[in-house]
Amino acid sequence: MAKPATALSISFELGREDCGLEVRARVQRDGGVYAVALRGAAVDGALVPALRPSPRDWCLVVRPTAGEVRFGGRVVERGAAMVVRERALTAAAPAGEVVVATPGTRAVALRVPGDEVVDVGRVFRVSPDAGDALARAEAQLRSGGASDADAAAADAHRALVADGVLRPRAPSGERDGVRPDIFSSRLAAALYPALSRLVRQPMLVDLVDLAGVGERQMLRTVKDVQSRFDLTERGWRATVLRWRVTTAVLLLSNPDIPLEAVARESGYSSLTALGRALRAYGLPAPSDCRARLTCRGSADASPEPAP
Repeated sequence: MAKPATALSISFELGREDCGLEVRARVQRDGGVYAVALRGAAVDGALVPALRPSPRDWCLVVRPTAGEVRFGGRVVERGAAMVVRERALTAAAPAGEVVVATPGTRAVALRVPGDEVVDVGRVFRVSPDAGDALARAEAQLRSGGASDADAAAADAHRALVADGVLRPRAPSGERDGVRPDIFSSRLAAALYPALSRLVRQPMLVDLVDLAGVGERQMLRTVKDVQSRFDLTERGWRATVLRWRVTTAVLLLSNPDIPLEAVARESGYSSLTALGRALRAYGLPAPSDCRARLTCRGSADASPEPAP
């Protein structure tokens, strides 16, 4: 019997060609690395569905490479990075810890357990060694170089430890011969492309067809993989619901897209159905979300000094 995967490649896009989010990632049980890009969409963490609680208290070392990112109302200068709790990207963020980003933002983020972080909330100037490693990780993720992205992420972690941003990681045998297993690979090859086509309202049968495995096996694999890597949700239905709402919020940030089109292109039958979905996550109505996303000014944002 194949051993469980110790690494997983994730690749998907939300929204549409002119407005959405692109995600490329390599995740492992003790961390991961992400490359994200916003196309014609803005993000306000306070309007993104909250993450479920996690015992690992994950943190992200985020380095913006294009666009503008603010953390707690402060602009993160080019060449700087910030250390934030993963929940700061969602409505679970405490006051003063919300992350917002403008259209055109690109960033690379290193995911680490909270106990490895020296100072959560820190904004700092990225050292040459850490900056080079993060840039290599981002480039490899965008080009599909999984093993090279793993190596670059490990180099970035070591550099950030040397810089006093992270604590040393305890040795782990899992990183020796990082590998996928067949079911995890099939899941990634099926689940994330399905999320890229929410306008078609994907169903479990679509996932089963894409993966080429039975329905029960697929349901077990979805939950097992999400639990193993501590991903955002547990189960196919919860995953689709979260990313539909996230897609809607992204599209709502673009005032040129009619509200009815936002509902349709995020997989909802009507604007009323979208409103119910937003309420279920404790978020404002579609028109209120749009008003907050499109009227947010930057006059109160000042560059955060990076020592």
